[in-house]
Amino acid sequence: MDLNKGITITQLVYGKIKQLQFKSEQDLYTSIGFLAKANIRLYTEDNDINLSGGEGAWAKEWRMSFSDISANIPTSIKNSIKPNKDGSNPRLNNKEFINNLLKLKHKFQLGDTQNIPNIKATIPQNNISDFIYGLTL
Repeated sequence: MDLNKGITITQLVYGKIKQLQFKSEQDLYTSIGFLAKANIRLYTEDNDINLSGGEGAWAKEWRMSFSDISANIPTSIKNSIKPNKDGSNPRLNNKEFINNLLKLKHKFQLGDTQNIPNIKATIPQNNISDFIYGLTL
């Protein structure tokens, strides 16, 4: 008898050093709602040359920068935002979260504006209210 049959476990911790941690599924989907409407820019960064002397990445990496940090930002996201090395807008630098969750699973796209209906369509039905709450923050 398979006790796990039909059970989906939502990943709540992201990054090699677990730098992005959500407290619950509600926190995760509230944060996704917040990011869908926040003043963010998703862009690719060419990392094949690392100016700090280390090895570069093999491919372009998706990045997320914030033009404005709202006072209502979910704590899980706020705790993961770091200043950009060049002094420009702060960014969330977590390949696993941005590429695997936002881009592939929830259909976030490059640029400054997200298609909220497309993203909402990817949210589990029992977390729609959390997503909508995130849009209001």
